[in-house]
Amino acid sequence: MRAGCWARCRCQPLLHRPRTWFFDQLITCAAGDGLGQVVLLAAGMDTRAFRLPLPAATVLYQLDDPAVHAGKQAILDREHAVPCCARRPVAADLAGARWPASLAAAGFDPAALAVFVAEGLTRYLPGQAVTLLLDQAAGIAGLMLGTTGDPGDIAGEARHAERLGFDLAASGEHVFFTARWPAHSSSWPAVTWRYVGETVALLAGRAPKLRQAVRGAKKAGHAYVVLDGTLIPAGRVAADRPFYSGKHKRHGMNLQVIASPDGGILWVSGALPGSVHDKKAEWIWGALAELEAAGLVTLADKGYQGSTYAKIPCRRQYKPGSQKQANRAHARLRAPGERANAQLKAWRILRKLRCCPWHAGQLAKAIHTLKVHAE
Repeated sequence: MRAGCWARCRCQPLLHRPRTWFFDQLITCAAGDGLGQVVLLAAGMDTRAFRLPLPAATVLYQLDDPAVHAGKQAILDREHAVPCCARRPVAADLAGARWPASLAAAGFDPAALAVFVAEGLTRYLPGQAVTLLLDQAAGIAGLMLGTTGDPGDIAGEARHAERLGFDLAASGEHVFFTARWPAHSSSWPAVTWRYVGETVALLAGRAPKLRQAVRGAKKAGHAYVVLDGTLIPAGRVAADRPFYSGKHKRHGMNLQVIASPDGGILWVSGALPGSVHDKKAEWIWGALAELEAAGLVTLADKGYQGSTYAKIPCRRQYKPGSQKQANRAHARLRAPGERANAQLKAWRILRKLRCCPWHAGQLAKAIHTLKVHAE
């Protein structure tokens, strides 16, 4: 590749980097598994044809306005950029209904599986145009990836995507949707879910480990950290007693979270059944032992009663005035740090698990990775 600054993509806003990386991983995996067609809707100045290790036989279609293509080609010619795969610019109006015909005229094979990417596009289209775009793409795409960055558009777009059979993962800023079924292959749903599983596993694997997070907090000079547990609700039946939390009166999975004083997530544990008490969960993961070894002051709530290291509020029924003041001060210090759990539950996928409950920890770690890359 001789794309210079194009290959580095340093000009992208910091907020878009985790989103771009997310799509890069899925496109690379799909192309590596034999999908020979990639379609970028509203490609703009996208450089995936130059910077991703795509097979030479892969055909990458870039749909956008003719003026955008002309400006981009002038820059590519000046930089002597050489794509890694076959790159085909397609002039098309994505707000209309004729772009599939333009795509077919450029050589797109509707009988072969393809990956369609609509990254950051739908926020610029009116509601009816978004509906039309999803309908048309769903009819020919083997795997559909997309996102919106406008919270005002999320609800309507998400509802229509779900009606078409898309699986959604959402935060307060972005919606990612991946198709559950193909247009031309009965085996494609399993392959699609494998892509989703591999991507989540990849993101989760890059989440900070406990010792790494504790050392980072120590290096950052935090006066203290907050240890707190949260329950990720799961749709389980009453017979599944290990997953039932008596404290929350519902089924779910227990996660332990270490947060900074301002509520930033430092570490997220794996998942344990909801019946596991916070103190036992902390002991299983060794969180307080690691914090004590690092000498970090740790604030926790009454669920960690019995800990010899964490600073917890007094539970006596009749407390003197000085103890009540100490409890109030403890609560004031701990409250901002407990926002970390709210940040996790802002993601729709964690509001109620509709997958295997044991995936809760991996999903939370993947979300943590995305947030780290966004900061």
